[in-house]
Amino acid sequence: MFVVVIMVLASTRPILKLAEASMAKVANLFGGSLFAWWFTILALGSVLGSFITEPGAMTISSLLLAKKFYDL
Repeated sequence: MFVVVIMVLASTRPILKLAEASMAKVANLFGGSLFAWWFTILALGSVLGSFITEPGAMTISSLLLAKKFYDL
């Protein structure tokens, strides 16, 4: 039940916007290209597991990957 609650909280709009804004800053350091976004989401997304639980970090990463790449 704890994991479900964490995943639901991680998928809320304020948390996603905060994560996307922080990853956008890092991606822009690498040029802001599609590869920079991909690398940032996969690298920084897994590091978020240290600050929040791993299911929450993977939820955020998967939702950002869906928004940035799966639409293409």
